[in-house]
Amino acid sequence: MRLSPLFIMSLGLLAALTACDPFDAFSDVSACDAAPQCVVDELFGRSCSADCVREAEDLAAATECCACLTDFACLEVDTDRCVVNLTTRGGSIADPTGCAEDGSRCAAVCRRQPIAEGEGEGEGEGEGEGEGEGEGEVNNGAPTCAVGDLDLALPDVEAALATGGTPDLGCIGTPRTVGASTQVTLEGCIDVFGVGNDAKSGTEVAVFAADVDPSTGTPLATGTVAVRNQASGLACDGVDANAPACLAFDCGSKGYYRLSSTVPTHQPLIMRIKHPTDTTVIDTYLYGLVFFNEEATAGAVNYAAAMIFRSTWDSIPTLGGRQITGGQDVTDGVGRAVVAGEIHDCNDVIVEGASVGIAGFDSTMSIAYFDGDPDDPKPDLRRITTANDGLYVLLNVPTDVGANEHTIVAGLREPGCAGDECTCLSAGDRTVKTFADSVTIVTLRGDFPVIQ
Repeated sequence: MRLSPLFIMSLGLLAALTACDPFDAFSDVSACDAAPQCVVDELFGRSCSADCVREAEDLAAATECCACLTDFACLEVDTDRCVVNLTTRGGSIADPTGCAEDGSRCAAVCRRQPIAEGEGEGEGEGEGEGEGEGEGEVNNGAPTCAVGDLDLALPDVEAALATGGTPDLGCIGTPRTVGASTQVTLEGCIDVFGVGNDAKSGTEVAVFAADVDPSTGTPLATGTVAVRNQASGLACDGVDANAPACLAFDCGSKGYYRLSSTVPTHQPLIMRIKHPTDTTVIDTYLYGLVFFNEEATAGAVNYAAAMIFRSTWDSIPTLGGRQITGGQDVTDGVGRAVVAGEIHDCNDVIVEGASVGIAGFDSTMSIAYFDGDPDDPKPDLRRITTANDGLYVLLNVPTDVGANEHTIVAGLREPGCAGDECTCLSAGDRTVKTFADSVTIVTLRGDFPVIQ
């Protein structure tokens, strides 16, 4: 499974962002000299020159430096500071984007995001051409396209495969047909995403049918993670060579799992990874898993299960520019979630240039894509489509009971079409559930197969 670049960010980047709190440092930008880009990243979404921002004397000058103030949707960020200082000269700009109206949310981050449902341009009061609440189009003036019932940002590039060529969408609407399902044993290494190296022994891996709530339902099969230091006393070169603890020696994370019961092929499944007592392991749910008969060897399918540690969870708001409500305490069962994954075509090849949307998007959420750098992947908040890594992330997704089921949709720009009136082709959709203080991972690979 190829999702690790989503969370594998350089420690240098994390250290720089941690050392410079943009909302705290504007009154003394020299404090950010070690990492001045954090000022730019936080306010303007990586779209402008750090020197230009630091030298701006007023809002007009800052706007000239940063076109995102007028071109991008404005999403508010809660802060106790209602005056943001953009200069080293002691000048200040209150509510620099004009987003806040009640004085309690005066700092804003500009992101190229779809505007929240039900919001749009309307009549406002105040000096000049004000903006206020009112009925309007569900976008920020940027072009959109419809995929099913959902409006997505119109991709600004034509989609292509990461390996070159045109994405195959032949299974959308005409899914692949497969033979009868069989039962297989599921096993494999643990794949640690982001910060952290070694798997945790005793971590539980469970697989559920697609129509079961994986937070409370009964699993089809379960297993626990064994680590290599549990191999003491085992004959790993002999009769115990197939023991999970011995197989863990071939895993980079030093952890291996094997489910105690079999699971069906050719049917969508859900996997849950959690630790019963160790709160450094973040509950993770993988949706849309389908295993095929041809993947089985001696009745077993090998699949690397994802493990995410608290250190990675804590870094997500910094990396993606959006706080996770309730995310500071991951043990209280209260808070929002993260949804992440990749966009693939019907041949399971990564797609570049896909736009991703979620039904019910609102102004408390954020969508981000990555820059495609294989050595140092970072969120690129200017992007409105996937890069050549196919990665997307949805931050601060609601988890309230009755409102925690979400449909994720991907669209590709109509091939050969230029301009803002182009339509989009569906690259698939998935419906998933989100749970407090957890990560839901779902990769779109076209429609699910159909058993003949």
